[in-house]
Amino acid sequence: MIFPYQPIISVAPDSEDYEIVLRPEIPVTIFGSLGTATFTGLVDTGSDNTILPRTAADRLGIPIVFASGPPATVFGGHQVRLMVGDATLELEADDEAIRWSAQVHFFDFKEGEDETVILGHRGFLDYFTATFDGKRGLLTLTANDELPRAS
Repeated sequence: MIFPYQPIISVAPDSEDYEIVLRPEIPVTIFGSLGTATFTGLVDTGSDNTILPRTAADRLGIPIVFASGPPATVFGGHQVRLMVGDATLELEADDEAIRWSAQVHFFDFKEGEDETVILGHRGFLDYFTATFDGKRGLLTLTANDELPRAS
């Protein structure tokens, strides 16, 4: 499956100029007992976990509980408390669909505009061989034999 990077307009950190940054953001559909929703998620090799907004669990009817382990450490060393639940995820590209079940994490963002989907190792990248082609702006994902396929 091949996904083009998505252009994001950003302010350059060393000036006040705007620039276009290409990011490996892809559509992922999440299934719950109350329905489905498609989100744009950042494929992040630096994230241990796949993290969705708590509002997604509430809207889709995905039961969640607070994770029993220590808080997650995010950028800047901040610690956040995550919730965990089982979800079914699906990718579609190139006339192909891949659906699997996984335990994923949820975070209660304070502001709706801050809600982000992070596709990290657990629940996502662990199930794929990923090739990030920055020059061409393409992400290629190939399912590996660890993928817990769902029907």
